[in-house]
Amino acid sequence: KLRRYEEAATHFREAAKLDPRNYQAASGLGVALIDLRQYSESGMWFEKATELDPKCATHPYNRGNSWLVQNRLEDAILWYD
Repeated sequence: KLRRYEEAATHFREAAKLDPRNYQAASGLGVALIDLRQYSESGMWFEKATELDPKCATHPYNRGNSWLVQNRLEDAILWYD
């Protein structure tokens, strides 16, 4: 595994800037930021992905995980429902 999370975050951020409606870029950036332990920002991107692609269950699940790793269980539970 290459673990090039900073590079991935840079590319996903640029993709999101070029196409703000790209839910895949938003979600990918969220995942990269989780791996970089930037949990607050990752959560914002998972919320954006959820807004853009509301039928996908992965985005809110990942948002819940971003709260969970911050020990904010009550906030996490809201996103797992």
